[in-house]
Amino acid sequence: MKTKLLFALVFLLNAHLILSQADSSLADDLFDLSFEELLNVKVSVASKSEEALEDAPGIITVITQEEIQGYVANSLGDILNRITGAILLSPNVFEQNVISFRAQSVTPYDNHTLLMINGRPVRDPISGGWNSAFYNSFPIDIIDRIEVIRGPGSVLYGSCAFSAVINIITKSSDIEGVDISADMRLGNRNTFKQDLSAYFKDKDFKFSFGLSNYITDGPVFSFTDYLGVDSSANFDKRNLGVFLGVEYKDFLLNFDYVETEGFGLNPVNNNWDLGTNFPHNNHQSSGVDFGYNKDFSENLSWRNNMAFQAHEFSESADVEVFAYSLNFESTLNYMPVDNFNFIGGLVLENNIHHGLRFINDEKYTASAYLQLKYSILPKFHFIVGLQWNKPEYISARLSPRAGFIANFTDKLGLKLLFSEAFRNGYPLETSFDLEVFRGNNQLKPEIIQTSEVQIFLHTQKTFVSLTGYYSLMDDLISRKWFVDTSLVGGGYLKYINAGAYKFYGAELEWKSSLLKHLSTNGSFSWQENYNENNLKNATLHPNMMFKFGLLYQNRYLSVGVFNSYFGKPSRVSLVNPDVLMVNNIPQDFNLLSAKLSINLSVLFNTLNVEKFLFYMQAQNILGTDVRYPDYATRGLNSFLPLYNGVSYEFGLHADF
Repeated sequence: MKTKLLFALVFLLNAHLILSQADSSLADDLFDLSFEELLNVKVSVASKSEEALEDAPGIITVITQEEIQGYVANSLGDILNRITGAILLSPNVFEQNVISFRAQSVTPYDNHTLLMINGRPVRDPISGGWNSAFYNSFPIDIIDRIEVIRGPGSVLYGSCAFSAVINIITKSSDIEGVDISADMRLGNRNTFKQDLSAYFKDKDFKFSFGLSNYITDGPVFSFTDYLGVDSSANFDKRNLGVFLGVEYKDFLLNFDYVETEGFGLNPVNNNWDLGTNFPHNNHQSSGVDFGYNKDFSENLSWRNNMAFQAHEFSESADVEVFAYSLNFESTLNYMPVDNFNFIGGLVLENNIHHGLRFINDEKYTASAYLQLKYSILPKFHFIVGLQWNKPEYISARLSPRAGFIANFTDKLGLKLLFSEAFRNGYPLETSFDLEVFRGNNQLKPEIIQTSEVQIFLHTQKTFVSLTGYYSLMDDLISRKWFVDTSLVGGGYLKYINAGAYKFYGAELEWKSSLLKHLSTNGSFSWQENYNENNLKNATLHPNMMFKFGLLYQNRYLSVGVFNSYFGKPSRVSLVNPDVLMVNNIPQDFNLLSAKLSINLSVLFNTLNVEKFLFYMQAQNILGTDVRYPDYATRGLNSFLPLYNGVSYEFGLHADF
């Protein structure tokens, strides 16, 4: 592996020297421009209003369009897997359903991460975190950039903004007319992917559209299930994603539809289901968000949104679960003087759910939030915030936020942050209606309190930050066995608030321009955690991750190489001595990928298109069979493999 990484580095350096000498006048400073723009980027994910990255009250990573296009990515999950302290997981029976940040995921659902599109939440209304359809199917060609908060964000965003907030910013056109992009790729495992995006602007009207279709036979996964059945199957996928964005004067509309259908185990008993006529699970998620934004002046704005989000999960032809939510939010942003900013808002939500295994019911949640930011000169910022959260059936709770940001010089700064976040119970936990598996309407929200300190250095060609954090999680929602001799099984499982964890961690992150067209970005992260019994590393996630990428870009070509190293996780036997040792033992692993793109429209001037690319890419180049602890159920030593074998594609991309 070291030899391959060294070869990649030498190749990139030689490519830079050869092409620079060949025609330096044609080599535009494309990367230099994008890198300087990145260092001065305005982000909105931390405060619901645009501010400089170094002034934002959060530990934030920004993934640019150049990075999305330069490195290998077939899905949103592939992109997010490169973020500091994050890992894309396939827990239980749900393939690629969780992005775990800072090892703070303890269930098979992604309910500790809040996913947003253009600043608007897209919470799954069934579990708060059935996100596999988004991670697999959302059209990535329409993404302009991704803003990620590592750490809590509930004070402004409510439930599930627990360990991270992911904000997808979509592209739009600032030039009148029509722009169209098309992408098609073929690969091994009978892989076929199509992407189409279109943008239109006419005076006050903007329109953007993205479509993605992905079909693959997938890798062959072999393992033993909970009944001791050992089998193999192609984990095929059929993914479809659509996004539509419309802006007209003060009105905005976002529409998204994502669907994934893939081979899956029985979601109730987590076992092979090869004998059925329906050995696939299907997720369909859709959402509509209508907004009215009024800027009364440069210092006063008012935002109002009505949103609908639905999720349908089908595990067989006659067994399905369906839920949808209706959400209203009103936000006021006021700056009475230059050094004081006020953000306040109100959220009302109604969640309605039904299905074969659920109590048909609906629940209301109300919340209100407030954040104040006061600046002394342009260098020092003080932030305080509070959110009031009131789910139906239980008492209200206040969650605070506080922070201090100091820019000592134009290059050196410090962030001191404290925030509390919460996650409310969702129908999967409150409304289960089986004799042996029961929900609980009295569940209190899960709580996390996180303290963070970050030192950052910001120069013309480099951004580097060092972050330390300490988190306390409490009132975690889990299942407990209750004895009842009147039942056939002698009892039943019920959701309760039980369990707590504490986390310590450090994160080093950087982006740097090495040469005129060569950049590097990456991170090193380390964490330890303890449960309520003071058991070390009880979440069973890796303690250490090291991620490193090199990206060369000029008019002729782009070459991106990225490797993510994930340390060896704890064994399930640490928390369950009676675990079934039936599958391969999880080990540390490297996930190496590479992509080469050639700009044919520059090499062949007769092509009448703005950009016409031919590219080749490969993932898991080392061909590793990656196993992971059964951290959610803890019944097996490992379960669904994460990766198996090399995948590669050849593609064409055109911008018209």
